[in-house]
Amino acid sequence: MISEVRSRGINGAADELIEIYNPTPVAVVLDATWKIESRSNNAAYSPRMRRCAGKSIGLGDWATC
Repeated sequence: MISEVRSRGINGAADELIEIYNPTPVAVVLDATWKIESRSNNAAYSPRMRRCAGKSIGLGDWATC
């Protein structure tokens, strides 16, 4: 479950994060195929937030990417 999204922080557009919460009773692993994409006004997609690939989120825990 995505619990928080910051698309622009105090350092501008490069200062973004997503917090992911795992409410399930088992660990969740974000493999290398995991990604978040953004879309511009002209519908062009660009990959974002690949920093979480390979992270494991324990039961009842969260990860910030």
